Amino acid sequence: MRDRSMTARPLEALPLPRRAINALARGGIASLDEIAVWSDEALLSLPQFGPAFLAQVRRLSTMTRREH
Repeated sequence: MRDRSMTARPLEALPLPRRAINALARGGIASLDEIAVWSDEALLSLPQFGPAFLAQVRRLSTMTRREH
């Protein structure tokens, strides 16, 4: 089971670069739970959100699933 304290936290509380947080917020995403339902293609379509940020959020999502 996922660590709800990490997945439900606001974007600003996640260990991500400010530019990634801003790009996600502009896309209407507010938490790691919301990121999980977006496809890679949809995330990459967000302005200023590239492959490096995608790798970071996917890695973060995977880490939180493994913890619990």
